[in-house]
Amino acid sequence: MFFLPILLSYEPNNIDLPLKSPFELKEDKKSKTKIEDKDNNLKNYNLDSDLLDKYISKWLPRIQGEIPYSSSKINRLLTSCKKTSREETLNSCAAKLNAQLISDGYTNSRVYTLLEGKNGTLDVIMGKIVELKIRSSNKVIQQKVYEKLKDLNGQILHQPTLQAKISEAKEIKNVGQISGDIGRLGSDPTKAIVKINATYMPSDWQRQINIRNDGSPGTGQFRNIGTFVKTDIFTKNDMYIGMIELNTDQDVEVGSQLYSSTYVLPINQKLNLTNSFAYSRSDMVEFDGDLKSLRFDALQFNFQLDRAIMNNENGTLSTFASLSNGKTESFFGGVLTPLVTGANTDGFVNTGSIKAGINFTKIKNNKSWSGSFFGNQGLAFFSKDIQLDDFALNGIYPGESKAIGSNINFSWTLKPGIGLNLSSSAQLALNPLTSGMSFSLGGSSGLKGLPSSLTSGDSGWQQTIEAVFTPYQKGVNAFQLVPFLGYGEVNTKVNNISTDDSAGSGGILLRSINSNKIYELGFYKFINTKDNSGIWNNWMLGDGIFSSFTINF
Repeated sequence: MFFLPILLSYEPNNIDLPLKSPFELKEDKKSKTKIEDKDNNLKNYNLDSDLLDKYISKWLPRIQGEIPYSSSKINRLLTSCKKTSREETLNSCAAKLNAQLISDGYTNSRVYTLLEGKNGTLDVIMGKIVELKIRSSNKVIQQKVYEKLKDLNGQILHQPTLQAKISEAKEIKNVGQISGDIGRLGSDPTKAIVKINATYMPSDWQRQINIRNDGSPGTGQFRNIGTFVKTDIFTKNDMYIGMIELNTDQDVEVGSQLYSSTYVLPINQKLNLTNSFAYSRSDMVEFDGDLKSLRFDALQFNFQLDRAIMNNENGTLSTFASLSNGKTESFFGGVLTPLVTGANTDGFVNTGSIKAGINFTKIKNNKSWSGSFFGNQGLAFFSKDIQLDDFALNGIYPGESKAIGSNINFSWTLKPGIGLNLSSSAQLALNPLTSGMSFSLGGSSGLKGLPSSLTSGDSGWQQTIEAVFTPYQKGVNAFQLVPFLGYGEVNTKVNNISTDDSAGSGGILLRSINSNKIYELGFYKFINTKDNSGIWNNWMLGDGIFSSFTINF
């Protein structure tokens, strides 16, 4: 989440707390209790609770006000404070109780004596935080730290609780050091002013290089992917993501190139605007003869607005709406040629769509859920009339293209070293779709051991399950075994003609994590891929062997 500055300091009204405080100390399990009494002179006797309460009630002062201890705890705490006179007993018990409160972290709480009642009265005033001031050179960080600590306002000052909340605030992104002090409001020691200073720590470039062998048929089996991430590029808490992907064949010919650039701009505390641009070029370097001159170029723009509805330690909920616009060109022998649906004689086609939905995450104990539900609507005004005519000849009307879908992920840490991951995604086309709205199956969709994109359709579903066993882990090094099974189907229905396809894989992945390096080697069997046989069957991947190397720096 990103936040914009709202305030420099916060001065709340006093808040009256309930008489019962949530804090309670563990009772002393020791059986020996020292009791001094002028008349009975009881010392070092084992007394049960009822007898102790009956004895101490004869002289114990009445206690009023908020207090974090139970009655039995107070009785045991004050057994030794009886003195000769009522006034001496009052002062002794007040000192004893006040010292215990301070020792337990209630540093600005006080106990006062009143000569009221048979045995007098101890008036307990629990010290509170009446003012919370957050200061930082970065107002976004200032607001984030305030949001984390604001619940302390008006609450009883308890040093361990305050330190725990400050530790949580230190985990906030781009928060550096946190320091502070506690003062008093005026001359009243029970009213505390907490001042917090938070420093801003800018982020460095995060870079990742990934080399793997699950490329695309025609453009090469080897995928080389570079990703670069940086926050605070132009303004505080914005983010830039750059990616370059090159596919090569075994002769190191570059088959496909993908360049993408994404920029996330925080508009306010709840709104983010994401702008992305991508260009790709695919040369069929693995084909023979004239087919090797086939080429497809694509240009894609996307604008997305995200709005946060809920964001807390237990999960998040947000809505999103995005607008996409793309152009695809097809070439044969270096000449624009109508090879894609909608291109007609122009040799290129323009399409667009609008997508909206909700994203969610949920964390509970050792389980977590994440996912999205969405609807996708095609837009006809991006396409030329001649392109719309060609779409119509193929039974597709971009303005009527509609689909709904979902993606759901579930992770469960069964116990240390053993985890389970489930994933499910689906899309239902309500009308024939343009190519940019289709549902794909392959390595990029989560089917391990298959080419990145093997088949696609207007409608489809996919499910995967994997277990993660970590038999060895020491510091930043680990070794994992990951059994996997995944399967999916796609369907396209146009002009009353329905086509179906399916694909799946199952096997085991060996993963070695060495600090910032990750090595993976997988062995897989394919499910229902005979309809998708082709060049990729001659790859190492076609023999069921997947490999990947990742380095982060």
